[in-house]
Formats: sequence, C-alpha cells, structure tokens
Amino acid sequence: MGLTQPNGNRVLQSSDALISLEPIYEYLSEKGYRAEMEAVLIEGVAVQFLPVYNPLNEEAVEDAVEFDYEGVTVRVMRAEHLVAIMLQTGRSKDFVRIARFVESDVLDNKALMDILAHHKLKQKWNALGAIHRRLSK
Repeated sequence: MGLTQPNGNRVLQSSDALISLEPIYEYLSEKGYRAEMEAVLIEGVAVQFLPVYNPLNEEAVEDAVEFDYEGVTVRVMRAEHLVAIMLQTGRSKDFVRIARFVESDVLDNKALMDILAHHKLKQKWNALGAIHRRLSK
C-alpha cells in the first residue's frame, strides 16, 4: 500500500518495512525533472518506479526486458507482470489499467496465466472476469 507521510515523503508499506522512494524523487528533482501523480516526467516520458517488496515484484524485476531508448539501456517490466502486480494491488484504477492492457492485445495469455498461478492470483483474475462479464451485459 502506498503512503505519503506528513512531510511529503512517498513510501511503500510492505508487511515487513516501509520503503522510501523519496531519494529517487529528490535526485530527479535536483536534475530538473518533476513528479506528476505516480510518475516522474523524464525527458517527456512518464516513468514509474516500483520497489521490490514481495516475490511477484522481485520476479518482475528479474524478468524485465532490456530496451535501447535513445541510446540509453532501460529495463521494463513485462506487461504480464505489470497486470499481475495491478491485480495483486487491487485498486479501482488498477482494474481500469488491466482492462486497457487486455484491450490492447499486448499480453501473452499463457505467460500471464503462469504468473497468476505461480503467485496464487488466478482466483482474483477469474473474479475480475466475472465482474466484467456482468457489467458487459
């Protein structure tokens, strides 16, 4: 669960600790980049930082794909991991984002189902599908 402390620091609360993202935001702010909602605009690109705080996030970082972005190597989590993380987090805005991923047809369904099964999220995925079917009628 994400929190903002009274002093404005952004932190992530896990079951074991609070993980502060503030050093990243401070560094980028000093370089002239600004935070906008959950992301930082870096050279016009919204970049979101997700700390590793559970096995799903750890796997997502380990399996991240490397890309060359204008001469800079960047690591990006696979769409299937992002969907699983959003499903696990379970906020309304995450469900909207999941729908966008599904509609964009960028997901490898087998990979997604494997990730969901491995992290015991298939029941939650099926429940989300049932809700979607009811709303679509």
